[in-house]
Amino acid sequence: SSSTLGGFVTSTTIRGLPLNGRDWLQLALLQPGAVLTASQNSADGSRPQRGNGLAISISGGRPTDNAFRIDGLIVNDYANGGPGSTLRVNMGVDAIREFSVLTNNYSSEYGRGSGGIVNAITKSGTNGLHGSAYYFHRNSALDTRNFFDKAIPPFRRHQYGGAVGGPIKKDKTFFFTNYEGLTEVRSLSFSSDTIAANPRNGIFCGNAACTTSTPITVAPSVKPYLALYPLPNGPVAGNTGKFLLAAPRLGDEKYVIGKIDHYFSSTTTLSGSYSFDDAAVTIPDAYDLKTLSAPARRQNVVLALQHLFSPTLINNTRVGVSRTFAGGSLDCCAKNAALENPALGFITGRNLGSFVINGIAVGQGAQSIAGIGATSFSIWGYTAPQIYNDLSWTKGRHNIRTGLSVERVDYNLNSPATPNGTWTFTSVQSFLLATPSQF
Repeated sequence: SSSTLGGFVTSTTIRGLPLNGRDWLQLALLQPGAVLTASQNSADGSRPQRGNGLAISISGGRPTDNAFRIDGLIVNDYANGGPGSTLRVNMGVDAIREFSVLTNNYSSEYGRGSGGIVNAITKSGTNGLHGSAYYFHRNSALDTRNFFDKAIPPFRRHQYGGAVGGPIKKDKTFFFTNYEGLTEVRSLSFSSDTIAANPRNGIFCGNAACTTSTPITVAPSVKPYLALYPLPNGPVAGNTGKFLLAAPRLGDEKYVIGKIDHYFSSTTTLSGSYSFDDAAVTIPDAYDLKTLSAPARRQNVVLALQHLFSPTLINNTRVGVSRTFAGGSLDCCAKNAALENPALGFITGRNLGSFVINGIAVGQGAQSIAGIGATSFSIWGYTAPQIYNDLSWTKGRHNIRTGLSVERVDYNLNSPATPNGTWTFTSVQSFLLATPSQF
């Protein structure tokens, strides 16, 4: 018997249950005490600083209190969250043989987490050659219209791949590999404030209907930047109006894993695996002046040696490295050449910065317009080399387990705020008159 609380998910369950996006960590939610923190994953790219994987609370702990192990290697990301890409999925369903979710009272060999432990094992090849191929498709043509939408927003997803495993040398060496790809186009709807036509022409409205107005002289220094604000294509109220943008969000992800097992004898086994997951999401800014990208790349490599000294004495040694690189709100490509013109920059030699105008609320990000390199972005680099040794000895009615683990964490963050400078204005009028409150 054991005091550990948890559950076990077999390969049959992994294969049989439907998974939206084919994220096998969704099956962890089948266990009592494991719940999804929906608010953290509700919006696309929401709170990337907390990780891109599923935000799972286990036994009431924070989503960043858990430890995720694949083949005995800790694969937590830069935020100490679960593995995942900027497409918010964790691929490799066909590569996972089984996994357990330990929710409470687990032994000290599963350290590194004060919440729960998700411990997964990847598949291995056998003497028989086995393979599979799959393709999944989602299309908005099969959807129903949302109550608030005038038309069904476009959404297309293609997810495909295959797995194969077999012998390299019968009864001695085996291989297994799995490849998976995902591409999707998903529509986004932005509703942002912009400057109406009257103020641009020197007519500053005194009320929403613009029945009263005051003539003003737009400052010449403001006019090049004023041209970057699009004219309203939605409702207009006084000096501002709505700019509505329906734009595609593009996603692409590639995942591959390879594993080799070699049996030196019936008592000694060596296995090694390597996984590579590369994803990128590209979206436009709220005014469709440029595109922003959110890349994510994960790599894990582990080598494990298991030796049975006797039927009651087993030793397992593992070495490996987990590497995560991710970014959020990185400027990709300018659709308007002014965003790359240093002549419009606030600081010598740099591109256009950003503006914050009270009364102009923007749907994507807190800044209204921003040149290339001016958006507040984040880049995370996380590398964790690890060494483990576990020794298990059974003596009569006693079971003794001992071991050690060593992990080094190299965590590098680059997250500048307002790298090209920001002008702040208290109102639309102060912007037009070039009287800022702060730089």
